[in-house]
Amino acid sequence: MTDSSRYRKRPVLSLRYRLLLILILLGWVPLALFGGLGYQQASQALVEKEMEQMVALRDLKVREIDTYFQQMEGQARTLSRSPLMMDGLQRLTPAFQALDHGYEHSMLGVGAVDHNDGEALRRALQEELELNLMASLNHYYKRQLLPSLEQQTVASPQGAEEIIPHGHAAHRAQVLYLVDNPFEGGNREWLDDAGDGSVYSQAHRELHPIVRGYRQEFGYYDLFLADLEGNLVYSVTKEVDFGTNLASGPHRDTALGRAWRAAMAEEDGGALPPLSLSASRIFCLTGTRPRGAKVGGVAVPVPTRSYQYHRTRSAGVG
Repeated sequence: MTDSSRYRKRPVLSLRYRLLLILILLGWVPLALFGGLGYQQASQALVEKEMEQMVALRDLKVREIDTYFQQMEGQARTLSRSPLMMDGLQRLTPAFQALDHGYEHSMLGVGAVDHNDGEALRRALQEELELNLMASLNHYYKRQLLPSLEQQTVASPQGAEEIIPHGHAAHRAQVLYLVDNPFEGGNREWLDDAGDGSVYSQAHRELHPIVRGYRQEFGYYDLFLADLEGNLVYSVTKEVDFGTNLASGPHRDTALGRAWRAAMAEEDGGALPPLSLSASRIFCLTGTRPRGAKVGGVAVPVPTRSYQYHRTRSAGVG
């Protein structure tokens, strides 16, 4: 094999093909640049449009939640103005206060006695009854309620003495409708009359079945009546806050306590629903005015399932 055949010259592109290649490259470079720029602008426009849609959706959810709470407040106002609630609050308030005189039932079989002896007997019976009530409440709270109260809205309970309500009327109400209630746990609402013969139980027997029907119909977990002093004179489900004082008792700093103070401070008898910091409970509490003068308040809790539904639909928006 000769040297000339071993080292043959490589073919060289003609000028025509070189110019064609250069023209192709010069055409693709700006096309790629403009294509990338157009893609970036289109992507930015899509992002902006999506953000606008998200903002619009957020505003829609906000309006939806506002409308929901306005409806709840409207229900609370309607209930507070109903003859049933006004009459119930006017009857239960003095009847609750009359529970302070529970010892009088123990004197029905006592004959005529000297005035001084009668007063001494009344004091002795009152003290004995109070001791029995406190013993029942202490046992009930320590054995059944304290383990669960740590997860509720009571502020750091250290013992039963810190969370048991104050006052003989409250003690007697809780013993009658919590401790001695034959229906346990979540079924306490089925007791219409404690059977003690008190004026309170008589009024409760007439009001309770109707209000219980309201609770079941609208899906409330409870419904409350509170007097001007803050005494929670009625609740449907008879939980641990029943009979307590929302102004000075162990539940004064809960959502219900804050709602009562707001409603009592409002001149028009209305209050916005405050949120509880430790539970998803919201209360719409409005003042009850049978003849222009405020006599107490009706508290309507936001149904938990409806509240969670609206929160879930709004989560992650905006």
